[in-house]
Amino acid sequence: KNVPSQIAETDWYNYGYVAATYLLFIFVIPFLSITIMNIAIVRKITFAKKNWALTSKRQKAQLKMTRIPLVIVVLFYILCFPSAILNVWHSFTNFSNQEAQAQFMTFANLGVVTNAASNFLVYSAMGKKFRDTFLQMFGINKDKKYPRVKSIKKSFTAKSKPGEEIPK
Repeated sequence: KNVPSQIAETDWYNYGYVAATYLLFIFVIPFLSITIMNIAIVRKITFAKKNWALTSKRQKAQLKMTRIPLVIVVLFYILCFPSAILNVWHSFTNFSNQEAQAQFMTFANLGVVTNAASNFLVYSAMGKKFRDTFLQMFGINKDKKYPRVKSIKKSFTAKSKPGEEIPK
């Protein structure tokens, strides 16, 4: 059983450190900055969709790619919000049921860990070029569509003597 230190049991620690710093640096600043930036992105997308006929193929492809960061941000909100709320709530309340507290914290931490792993899955699911490049880097997809991967792979496998430059 974890036993909190004397400092961890003080009101200053719970309100000043846990609530204020966690709320500010882990919750408010990231959520606000991400929200503001994504509102700007959504406005640009909405404007571009109104002028869709005048939009070039390259711009259309870029607009489609903006869906990936938007999905990542929505996942961030959904998966990290419970942890932020629970940590702030915990600093202001005293849980009488330690088992329930542990279950809530486990659930909230699972969301944070899942968020950390979700970006790769989103890129894999939504980006064909990302999938193809990733597979080609590991020799699974021999498609010659992306020559950059071939040059990266070549630079990792090229052998040189000390002081000798690796050929490009």
